[in-house]
Amino acid sequence: MHSILLAFLHSPPLLIPSSTPTMCRIHSEGTQHGCGHYIITREVSKRDCNSKGCIKSAMHPPSCPNCACKRFLEPDFQETVTAKTKDFCAHCQYWFKKNGTAPPPQR
Repeated sequence: MHSILLAFLHSPPLLIPSSTPTMCRIHSEGTQHGCGHYIITREVSKRDCNSKGCIKSAMHPPSCPNCACKRFLEPDFQETVTAKTKDFCAHCQYWFKKNGTAPPPQR
């Protein structure tokens, strides 16, 4: 048991290259708000992960039965700020400015 633990402790770490995404990622454009949030206004492009297990990938089969595949994007590979405002985003306005009124829906 002791030798197995030593072998584990001295083995090199498993690294996933950053050039090989585990899920799809996008380049987005958006607005930087005064609260610090970046709100996407447009998806410019997508880096496909080429995984059959990612519903956002072109490799995902359209006939996937009872699909339990990944449904989320990785963090954006690039965010381009196209506008800046001192205003809070709708979610922060709800919590910090309007005290309980519902925020408008985000697009």
